[in-house]
Amino acid sequence: MNDPQAHSSRNRISCFYLFIIILFAYSANAQEFRGSITGRVTDAAGATVQGARVSATNVATNLATWATTDESGNYTILFLTPGNYDLAVEAHGFKKLLRRAVEVHVGDKLTLDLA
Repeated sequence: MNDPQAHSSRNRISCFYLFIIILFAYSANAQEFRGSITGRVTDAAGATVQGARVSATNVATNLATWATTDESGNYTILFLTPGNYDLAVEAHGFKKLLRRAVEVHVGDKLTLDLA
């Protein structure tokens, strides 16, 4: 004969293990494999530069991602795959600024202020 309590107990244990498996699968997918670069753009006198275009170009793929600085001169470039990047800053009335060979690793949250 089947014992209803034993059957119920097996169901609870099975549900618990299923929950643990789903939890681990979710946390494995949540691992970030990209990086980001954030910072502030200032001029030679230290004043922030609003509306500057900051681009990060992957040296290996030549793909560029860009952001525009806010009113405080801050920028954030997200979702960069690991690799070497050339950064360029362009703003009206300013000479173009280049920063070469910036290394981005998995999960990096780099801060690069550019002047």
